[in-house]
Amino acid sequence: MNMFKVELTNKSVYDRTGKKVSCWLSLPATDEEMEEAMNKIGVKRSNEVFISNFKTDLNLGGLRLADIEEESGVDLNRQIRRFENLSDRNKDVVATIIEGGDYSLDEALKIVESQKFTFWGNEEFSCPGDLAFSLFNSGLLGKIDTIIPLEDYIDFDIFGRDLIDNGYLLVGKSGAVWLPMEVEEM
Repeated sequence: MNMFKVELTNKSVYDRTGKKVSCWLSLPATDEEMEEAMNKIGVKRSNEVFISNFKTDLNLGGLRLADIEEESGVDLNRQIRRFENLSDRNKDVVATIIEGGDYSLDEALKIVESQKFTFWGNEEFSCPGDLAFSLFNSGLLGKIDTIIPLEDYIDFDIFGRDLIDNGYLLVGKSGAVWLPMEVEEM
């Protein structure tokens, strides 16, 4: 069973005294479990809570506390529920987007739910050149009409590394993701 636990902390007590009044909650949680956890730390509304720590064995691409500590427990609970409902392949896409780019869990989920990306699992490529060649041949880089085939003149390894270095291709432990420009503006 996959695990994602957050430490919910009473914000007003912490801000006033520096003391942590907190409890651990496994996500996704039911509304009742969320309410019970908030009652344990003496708060009524989710905006009176902050996430002070988390533990997970989910593949979330190096998600850091700084990425989620401003989220309300309720919002993060919804995000984890959305993540758990994804196929294994789409979970790998989320992990790669978080690891390879500067995207939050919520942003990565929105991209996956939009289906506006191309993903290669690790078994589908061996180097950046494979990715660049695939993008070029599939027309994802645009239609290029020439009288001779350009493949013979392009160093796809250098091209692929440049696509990664410039943030057009996101590469992580689970694979690689190509995001069209309109997705980057989401």
